[in-house]
Amino acid sequence: ALILACRDEILADDATAMAETLTAAGGEVTVGWARRLPHAWPVFAGLLPEADRSLAEAGAFLRGHRNGRLS
Repeated sequence: ALILACRDEILADDATAMAETLTAAGGEVTVGWARRLPHAWPVFAGLLPEADRSLAEAGAFLRGHRNGRLS
């Protein structure tokens, strides 16, 4: 799982808890932390460079995990 979260938002603890729960269940988790961004910042692709970088990170993550295996 890839979790993108902002350390400055109220849901930061939820992102941490989700990562810990998934890891404890045997899952592989990558957490991408950001700072000083609005909630759901990736929807601002084309407007915020951080959104563009986060979407590129998500794309790379998906390409690396296609068909349930690392490439």
